[in-house]
Amino acid sequence: MTKRRSRGEGTIFYSEKASRWIGQLTMPDGRKKSKKSKSQGEVKKWLLTQRKALQEGNYLKDESYTVEAFLDRYIADVATNTLSIRTLLSYKYLIKNHIVPEIGSIKLSQLRPEHLQVLYTKKLNEGLSRRTVQYIHQFLHTSLRVAYKWGLVLRNVADLADAPASDKKPTIILTATQAKKFLETVREDRLYALYVCAISLGLREGELLALEWSDIDFKKHTLDVNKQLRYIPGQWLSIGPPKTKTSFRNLPLPEIALSALLEHQKNSSGTLIFATGNGTPYSPRNILRHFQKTLTKMGLPKMPFHNLRHSCASFHLAMGTNPKVVQALLGHSSVGITLSTYSHLLPGVSEEAAKNIDKIFS
Repeated sequence: MTKRRSRGEGTIFYSEKASRWIGQLTMPDGRKKSKKSKSQGEVKKWLLTQRKALQEGNYLKDESYTVEAFLDRYIADVATNTLSIRTLLSYKYLIKNHIVPEIGSIKLSQLRPEHLQVLYTKKLNEGLSRRTVQYIHQFLHTSLRVAYKWGLVLRNVADLADAPASDKKPTIILTATQAKKFLETVREDRLYALYVCAISLGLREGELLALEWSDIDFKKHTLDVNKQLRYIPGQWLSIGPPKTKTSFRNLPLPEIALSALLEHQKNSSGTLIFATGNGTPYSPRNILRHFQKTLTKMGLPKMPFHNLRHSCASFHLAMGTNPKVVQALLGHSSVGITLSTYSHLLPGVSEEAAKNIDKIFS
């Protein structure tokens, strides 16, 4: 009796009908793969390569996926269950408007680094910002890592593609003098306490707008950060948990913030500290409009509201606050993030380092 070949062994035979040598291989999951060629040597080489891949576990479980089909599955099975609504919507936008029209029809198993490189170049030439193209690269890298884990690709081709270099410009922040003048300008405004907390505490905008009066202990002079407002452009506002675990924090209130909040409380009747007349959260868009209008009035350059957080960090570092303390105040997940973001604001670091060396060898 002829011994039946095991899965993964494969076979080669010549087909008179096709006038070709044919290699066939049954995969561990029952799928059949085949290779046809006029050259017996080419088919043998293919079969040996396939056998080696099986032995090493480097075989594709399903080669029928296109990039579009995989990304649809990634969004449905992974992203929807792990990402915030805002991030999910941004990924769907990238897929629909930038990724699928260019590489969606390519078989996932045949996707190559040059496909991504061409995609990035084309998007830059179409006027897309470098930051957005970098975001596309980041998304593809993350999703293709999942494809690799699932056995749908043998490598993450995004590892071999180069995202465009950053064109990041220096972050605009308020100097201490400008911050004082800004707060004087809005002293009688209904948003005064909000600006004071942004500048003195370095809270994220979403954290500020989700604050409730129950989050403040006026006796201990502390404030609890335990939630944030999420804004989905054109859709809704919702309050949920903070950005990360380290975003949960209890902060001591500087006197300027404590006084501003006590004064603000006199004209507040709702649960939220910073709310509209009917008690609903402020729209971040309206806050930004008011902020930039005030900057223009003062003759200062426009900047994102988030830069008040950067300004707060710069004040601390300029005054010599330990970076580890700044990390805790800002709710960064590591001091490395704090240092990489604000190291350029540390005053006299180079000079101090040189003096320390002199002390050792003097």
